[in-house]
Amino acid sequence: MLLPDTQIKTLLIQNALAKESELDDIAVMAKSSNVSFYDAILDKNIVTDENIGQMIAQFLGFPFVILSRTAIPEELFQVTPEKVARKLKTIAFAKDAEGLKVAMNDPEDEKTIEMISKKTGSKVIPYYATEKDIQNALRLFRKDLQTACENLINKEIDQTKALIVDEAPISKIFDLIVDYAYEDKASDIHIEPEEKDSLVRFRIDGLLHDALRLPKNLHGRIIARIKVLSKLRTDEHLSAQDGKMRLTTPYEVLRC
Repeated sequence: MLLPDTQIKTLLIQNALAKESELDDIAVMAKSSNVSFYDAILDKNIVTDENIGQMIAQFLGFPFVILSRTAIPEELFQVTPEKVARKLKTIAFAKDAEGLKVAMNDPEDEKTIEMISKKTGSKVIPYYATEKDIQNALRLFRKDLQTACENLINKEIDQTKALIVDEAPISKIFDLIVDYAYEDKASDIHIEPEEKDSLVRFRIDGLLHDALRLPKNLHGRIIARIKVLSKLRTDEHLSAQDGKMRLTTPYEVLRC
């Protein structure tokens, strides 16, 4: 968060968007629930993400953009790769004679502004956008997992000129599955063998959703990859095993 919680609290009170007593209660709840003060405010529906965004933009002295109401040309999404855009919390959304307009959760980040300017050869005009709005905008451009996985395998085929399905990049496929599950806020990943293929499903908000179908002959290799990462016996196929793994995503280190 660009501004500390105390600053956000002060601004909310000064702008008559919330009462001090309400915010004190939310701060206590956020600490006990291990969630951010910002997210706790939104969960309580005291003020909207847009209202807070407008307030912060005005305080910082930057124009405010609501990406959910903005038609973003698809070619501008290529200005920064998706993973980089998610990490930096930034996305280009318009370009005109004045320059390249870029939505940023931290519009004071001169290093990122300089990087985008050098890459595009354009003057960068930073706008403030909330983190939630940026994440939602990036999600619209994300390929579905099935397409992303097929593209990954096809890319490997193009590079090696000799890759067959049995030699598919298992570690990259597994990393892709984990990345998508993380971004979808899935609590569980189910990998289920079926008659003709292997079905990957994500549990999101308690419900299972089909996410990916893989060739059946990749099922055993995906499971073997999980066993290796979890330090489980790869030769045990009849009994249940319990293990843990440590995975690094573009956003944080996960312990599963």
